[in-house]
Amino acid sequence: MAYSTLSGALFTRSMSGAGGRIRTRVIFLTFTMLAMWQCLFAQASYIPMVEENKYWIYYDFTDRPRPTTGFLITMKGDTLVDGKTYKKVYQYPLKGTLEANPVNEPLQFFATFPYELGPQKLVSLIREDITTKQVYNWPIPVTNPCEDNPATYENDCIDIAFCSTQEHLLFDFNLVEDDALNYCAYVPMSNPWIIPVRYVDSIRYETHFNKLRKTYYSYGIPSYLQNLQNPGPIPEGPVRILEGVGFLYQGIFHFRYGYLKAYCEGSWENCNIISHTFSPQNARERIRISPNPASDVITVESGAKLTRMELYNPQSILIGVWTEPELSIGSLPPGIYGIKTTDLNGKTGFGRFVKI
Repeated sequence: MAYSTLSGALFTRSMSGAGGRIRTRVIFLTFTMLAMWQCLFAQASYIPMVEENKYWIYYDFTDRPRPTTGFLITMKGDTLVDGKTYKKVYQYPLKGTLEANPVNEPLQFFATFPYELGPQKLVSLIREDITTKQVYNWPIPVTNPCEDNPATYENDCIDIAFCSTQEHLLFDFNLVEDDALNYCAYVPMSNPWIIPVRYVDSIRYETHFNKLRKTYYSYGIPSYLQNLQNPGPIPEGPVRILEGVGFLYQGIFHFRYGYLKAYCEGSWENCNIISHTFSPQNARERIRISPNPASDVITVESGAKLTRMELYNPQSILIGVWTEPELSIGSLPPGIYGIKTTDLNGKTGFGRFVKI
């Protein structure tokens, strides 16, 4: 009896230990399956692109060694065209300053923070077919296209060059591996003189901008970066297109000679944005440089008396400081030079001239 009682106790303890291990395994398997279901659900959930409260912030450096302007892209308001509902896409200039930082670095643009916006400009209409996961863009005709003024240091032309003037397929998030990208997706990934078709090399789910997003990998020019000698595209490499955002480094519009500085979703307050409170015309003093082009002497004028003028070479490196309106430039090599001025009121001005 003693033996039997002892055996029963041992058997009971054995079963109890086994049961605990079984329950542990069941709980572990349950959590594993839940995690898998959550992952599958996240992958199956499409993240739309065409929504309000999204903000793409760009820095622009067209033909310049450093960013000299910036702008914000967002969508707001609906409009109906031919029975289709579109969101309106607006572009806002960013308020900022041009600073040389660090020493001997070219002047470059720094946006004020929180971001302060200038007057809006309607640039396109955009719609999205949630069923086919395709995004269509319809540019607004530009009646007065901007032309870059070489007499100013900063780039006044931030017009976006779309791939077509008609409505076009901007992104197709229903593609699978080895599919060819749509034309307007792969065109900005190539040099203008060679435009090969690009393909979806792989599709992954990655976390970008605080969300797990379907990410398409292709190959081409990922972005356009500033360069002291030759601003332009960086070497070809992997290009990522994100569901709900667009290009990882270029955003909703692959802005040639610019890049995506930041992206945010949420309210204006949460994204540190202040509605339009300044006018670009008043954000900086305009200066007059004459003659332009010039070969011998230039005269610099502004609305107020100038107390300091700085001369920057074609690489935007400071090479001289003077205080009188006239400057002899006969000994300078040919090229495009920048001038930064300060007047009696402490306002700064910027300009460029061509030395011939």
